Amino acid sequence: MTDPEILKHVERLMSVSISRFFRDRSLWRILAEEILPEIIARQGKNIDVWSAGCALGQEACSLAITWEILKMKLSGLPELRILATDINPDYAGKARSGVYRRNSLKGMPDGIESIYFHACEDRENYCAADCLKKYIVWEVHDLMKERPPAGVFQIIFLRNSLFTYHRSDDLSSVFLNILDSLDDAGFFIIGSREMLPFPIPGLSSFKGSAYIFQKK
Repeated sequence: MTDPEILKHVERLMSVSISRFFRDRSLWRILAEEILPEIIARQGKNIDVWSAGCALGQEACSLAITWEILKMKLSGLPELRILATDINPDYAGKARSGVYRRNSLKGMPDGIESIYFHACEDRENYCAADCLKKYIVWEVHDLMKERPPAGVFQIIFLRNSLFTYHRSDDLSSVFLNILDSLDDAGFFIIGSREMLPFPIPGLSSFKGSAYIFQKK
């Protein structure tokens, strides 16, 4: 009989830790200029976002930075709450610490690094500013075996995790459960080089995008 602890360990070894801050730069421009303002216009007290398969947290931090910049332009914004989950507890722990190697900050938009990151005490790594950490809750979660976290999300990021590393015939029920957690008119974002595993009624491409969808 296969030891379930060994299987769990293998699954964690296969999880993906590689990501970048502001990966797919055009996505972050669309978020800042179109998607977030649209959600703000209709949303009340809170905006809830799920970063699924968050790896070391660059995506969640990029969203927090985008929100901080937006706050400089707009007043009276609702509260942003980001849930960042990953199957690997080591990744979630490192993401929670907010500590990154210097080379992981390469390619960040001009002026961002010096405002939102500072040298850690060891002088080798860089720490995310506390103003970013306040938005994010980090949790361990297995997309393939667990129901989506409780709540309704206005944005769900699912980039380069589910569709890239699992067979399409394994995804149907998992994918539909995830979409049940997406708010009406909410946005579902996959990797720029990925495709949905099958057509989803009520999920439409956002302004012709191949990787940004809106629930109608």
